[in-house]
Amino acid sequence: MKKDLPEAYSVYLGSTYYQMKISREGYEQILAIAKATAICGECRHHYSEQNPNVAGLHCLRCFMQNYRNTALTFQGLLDPSMEVQWDRSAHDPYENPLYLFLDNDGNTYTTLAGPGEDTQAKINSALTLKYWGFPRPQQAQLNGEEVNTSGYGWSIYGNVKTDDVLIIQHGHKCYKNEILFVVTKQGMTLQLSRRRPMHRQILTDAKAELEATRTPEGYLIDGQVVAYLDNGDIYRRAAKRIGEELKARRAAAEQLELIEEVQPA
Repeated sequence: MKKDLPEAYSVYLGSTYYQMKISREGYEQILAIAKATAICGECRHHYSEQNPNVAGLHCLRCFMQNYRNTALTFQGLLDPSMEVQWDRSAHDPYENPLYLFLDNDGNTYTTLAGPGEDTQAKINSALTLKYWGFPRPQQAQLNGEEVNTSGYGWSIYGNVKTDDVLIIQHGHKCYKNEILFVVTKQGMTLQLSRRRPMHRQILTDAKAELEATRTPEGYLIDGQVVAYLDNGDIYRRAAKRIGEELKARRAAAEQLELIEEVQPA
């Protein structure tokens, strides 16, 4: 049995059939050369500061030319303070940069650059909430028990770019693990429960408002006709109604403060 053998690394010359074992010092030299001379897997041009390696072995230019990515805008490296849960390889010899993209609706997408990484952008709803200043609850109540909601599985209803209030969903109603929250840019979070009459009424009123738009062709929602209503439509309309109510209350409170200020002593 071999014991205390020196550290060794595998490298392949031209193909996986030509494997060599080299020392740690040799491996570090090869890795440095590989990083310095790396080229895009598509166009075969060297990466640059203006055209970095952003996804797998693809440069930014080739990545953006892919039809799947034409609606995305490049935001550069993701600020480390914005990072949320995501996967990295525990044995990654490459320091894979994490890049940020936005679509037209403000949803965030991330890519990892370097060997072995996916060439496709991945949507990240948790990061979307953080990017636009909305809280993401870590705990919630489900069937009388406290559950962890810090991971994946979020859906967003509302416009993250323009709305102050959203409804966000963890899990799904079909799987009987749906959890709903109202969240605001001011940092407020409120779990919605259909067991509470006031909360149930919010969703009922939103549904009734949408059903009132029904025509022979379908329902008129935000200027578009859809064949049927789904829960997402109802959640978006409920979030909009809550946002309008909160805005009206703030305006009324500000007006009251102004009246009190101008009243003679």
